[in-house]
Amino acid sequence: MDIDKETEKILTEVYNVFGEYSACGLRNLTHTEKPYVETKINNVIPQDLMKESFKENYV
Repeated sequence: MDIDKETEKILTEVYNVFGEYSACGLRNLTHTEKPYVETKINNVIPQDLMKESFKENYV
């Protein structure tokens, strides 16, 4: 698969941060974050809430 250098850089950074987690570990991590906690059961998490949380926690 051909990807541009910027995408490759981002994917590498994501892997470096989260690559050590198992599937269950990633689930547990995401289920304690603001977007998941603030969204009622069985509802779709709003993209703007995910974007805001990502910027606050990871950028």
